Amino acid sequence: MSSIRQIVQSGVDAQVFPGAVVVIRRGTQTRTVAVGVANVATKTKMTGADRFQVASLTKSMVAAVTLRLVAQRRLSLSDTVEKWEPGLLPRGADITIADLLGQTSGLPDYTDKEVAHYVSGKTSTDPATMVGLVSHEPLMFPPGTRSYYSNTNFIVLGMILQTASHRTLADLLAGQLFSPLGMRSASLATSRTRTPPVADGYDHGTDATNLELNWLWAAGGVVSDVGDVARFYHDLLSGKLLPPALLHRMLQMRPETNHDLPFSGYGLGIAALQTDCGPAYGASGEVLGFTSDAWTSKNGDRAVALTFNGSITEAMNEQLVDVVLEALCGP
Repeated sequence: MSSIRQIVQSGVDAQVFPGAVVVIRRGTQTRTVAVGVANVATKTKMTGADRFQVASLTKSMVAAVTLRLVAQRRLSLSDTVEKWEPGLLPRGADITIADLLGQTSGLPDYTDKEVAHYVSGKTSTDPATMVGLVSHEPLMFPPGTRSYYSNTNFIVLGMILQTASHRTLADLLAGQLFSPLGMRSASLATSRTRTPPVADGYDHGTDATNLELNWLWAAGGVVSDVGDVARFYHDLLSGKLLPPALLHRMLQMRPETNHDLPFSGYGLGIAALQTDCGPAYGASGEVLGFTSDAWTSKNGDRAVALTFNGSITEAMNEQLVDVVLEALCGP
């Protein structure tokens, strides 16, 4: 464990990021390592209780809620977008919930459009408006034939979940995941929270904490501390949330993905990472000011969840990979 502290401390000392929190699980033992500062101006120390934006780790949580509704027979993986959101997509009858979860719909990514306007609050963040930015563009490929990591899939999925359940996505996440699992720090946020304990996020030295959150919504809007993130993935992969058949379906991986990180495949809202000590399952997340990762070994014996309160850089990515591999494969 001391080697992990040394890795993240070296990142702080080299000013790669202001602070970091890492939660490591080995067997039944869990340890939290916190280094650096949560706020550069006040020099407030980073702690394991500090909340942060988990970014795309949100997708695994939304996927888990979706599959729980499937288990309750309120949805089916074969249901189409057109069934639940008529007229939302020109080819909505060809795109299934499984396609949205597995990034195989062919929908372009709405976050490629005017991101600066979103984070500054100058553009509508109504989900239908966000989907409308790309809904009339040609699909990148016929649904179900390839995979392409697009945030649009999860915005559409969030809309379907709300329609099918007659509840807001925030309420669904709280009722299906956060409350049952005791994730007291977690919520689907609509704006960056400043209520302590919270870590400020820094984008190449600039405090990005006040930037908008709701433009990511179902694709990346959850705020949590690292411990609750680790608890979610552990309980998900240990079978506490889903019937065995649906968990098995969730973990069936397609090899193709355009994601920048070295995923070996993508399942239903969750990725696989090949390491020297075997496969791990989880996700990576990046948003202005925060970079996060969470991975659990196949047998659940080892797990790591972490956040750096800085936007991703090449140097930070090297630190991140070192921490993940040491936690999963180290002595």
